[in-house]
Amino acid sequence: MNIGFNQKTAEERLVEEQLYKQISDEIQNGYKRDGLWLKAISDCDNNNDKAKSLYVKLRFQALVDEQTIECKQVQPKRKNESHMATIDSVIITMIIILIFIAVGIFLMS
Repeated sequence: MNIGFNQKTAEERLVEEQLYKQISDEIQNGYKRDGLWLKAISDCDNNNDKAKSLYVKLRFQALVDEQTIECKQVQPKRKNESHMATIDSVIITMIIILIFIAVGIFLMS
C-alpha cells in the first residue's frame, strides 16, 4: 500500500473521514441500505466478506451523491432569494421616490 501525499485538500479528507464514520456508525447500529447491499452481494457472487467491502464503497458514493444533489437543490433557492431581495429593494426605492414626489406636489400646491 502506497501512503504518499494525498492530492486531496484537507477539507476533502476531513469530509471523507466523516462519511466513513457515518457508514461505520450505520453498520454498528445494524442499518444497511437494502438496494446497495443486494448490489454488493450480487457483484461479489455471494461472498459476504467481499460484499461488505464493496457495500462500504457503494454507501460512501451514495452519501457523496446525496450531498451533491442536496447542494444543487439549495443553490437555486439561494439565487431565487437573492433575486427577490433585489426586487424588494427596487420596490422600496420606488415607494420612497413616489412619497417624495407626492410630498413635493403637496407642498407646491
